Amino acid sequence: MLEMPREQTPFAPDTTLLRDWWINPTDYSGSGYDRGHLCPSKDRSSSEEANRETFLMSNMQPQTPKLNQKTWKYLEDCEREIMQQGNEEYILPDATMNQTYNLLHLNI
Repeated sequence: MLEMPREQTPFAPDTTLLRDWWINPTDYSGSGYDRGHLCPSKDRSSSEEANRETFLMSNMQPQTPKLNQKTWKYLEDCEREIMQQGNEEYILPDATMNQTYNLLHLNI
C-alpha cells in the first residue's frame, strides 16, 4: 500500500468548486483547529492520485487537536480493523457548518 509522506501531499483548495467556495489551507492558521480528514489519507493509498485527493480542503473538517489526533484516529483504526476481518461497513461523514466554519472561512 502506498502511503505518501505528508510533505508530498500538500493541502490544497478544491478547484472543482466555485471560487467562492474554496477553503485555503491557511484559513486554519491560528484557529486552534486541525484540518480533519473526512476520508482518511490512509484509506486511499492505492495510488498517488487517490491519496493526494484526500488532501483537498473539500475533504477537511475543523476538529479540535485532541479529537483529530486521538479520538478520531482511534475510530479510523477500529474501522480498518473491522474491514480487515472481512466485515462490510458504510461510513458517512457528517460535517457541520456553523460559527467555526464562518470564522475559518473569514480567516478570523
